[in-house]
Amino acid sequence: HIFAIASDAYRLMLQNREDQSILCTGESGAGKTENTKKVIQYLAYIAAAPRSSQRSSGSGVNQY
Repeated sequence: HIFAIASDAYRLMLQNREDQSILCTGESGAGKTENTKKVIQYLAYIAAAPRSSQRSSGSGVNQY
């Protein structure tokens, strides 16, 4: 699921202090652009959330 992948990338970025990448591939018309927009929106959302709410909900996936 795209939100689980984004959440893992964000968590690992914070945990390991290393850059992370997410590559969206697929056929023409498969939804790459829309899914990329959703990933960016989700990352902006969890990055802006207070740290305590991220910890209490686990990965943050269920908050979105």
